[in-house]
Amino acid sequence: MAERAWHRSEPDDVLQAIQCDRTQGLSFDEAAKRRSETGPNIITESSTRTPLRILWDQLVEPMVLLLLLAVGISFAIDETTDALVILVIVLMNTALGWLQDYRAEQAMAALLEGAIPNVSVRRGGQQRSIRSDQLVPGDILLLEAGNRVPADARILECHGLRISEAALTGESTAIEKQVALLDSEDLILSDQTNMVFKGTDVSAGRAEVVVTATGMRTELGQIAGLMQSIGAKRTPLQKRLASLGVCRT
Repeated sequence: MAERAWHRSEPDDVLQAIQCDRTQGLSFDEAAKRRSETGPNIITESSTRTPLRILWDQLVEPMVLLLLLAVGISFAIDETTDALVILVIVLMNTALGWLQDYRAEQAMAALLEGAIPNVSVRRGGQQRSIRSDQLVPGDILLLEAGNRVPADARILECHGLRISEAALTGESTAIEKQVALLDSEDLILSDQTNMVFKGTDVSAGRAEVVVTATGMRTELGQIAGLMQSIGAKRTPLQKRLASLGVCRT
């Protein structure tokens, strides 16, 4: 399903573009076809590293090993001051890298924890309860107070709907939602009041929405993807040390 600014379209236009009948929902065959294309509606985790594994990954950096060798040589020839200076640099670099990677791993774990709930959708003309990981773009989803929003979706109808988006945007107060289109291209997520997003919570009211994105294609999924890439990036100090090593070879 092509990505687009769904908040800029009328509900009927969204349904037409996403090829879904509001009263019937998706057929079982169509839902199965879409799921084979998009995959399950889950936030995937590329890797899970323990704190010790993160520390080990920091210590086996080629430049760190070279510096540790320099520390040993400096101690061996009684250059204690040089050895201590290099050791402090290694410790600072290792601590900074470990902290950055550990925070990224913890943030990913927070996004992924929790059981997969059942959600209420319209499939084959009937209201059904399915696991949220079975959702696909085009599903007509019913939300009510107490629900966690299981996917990104465009609001088709709502009554007193308020969504707590703190987990996604950091907004401390619940956002009041509505149906009308928002004809602005560069709206931040908290200003997209005709949309609901995966991982947020329904504080009050109820709504009927059409799913526009699932899994890693959701806003939450994109954030999770960025977090997973943090660990692969080097710190500024690591980059400087690496370039220093290249220059001296």
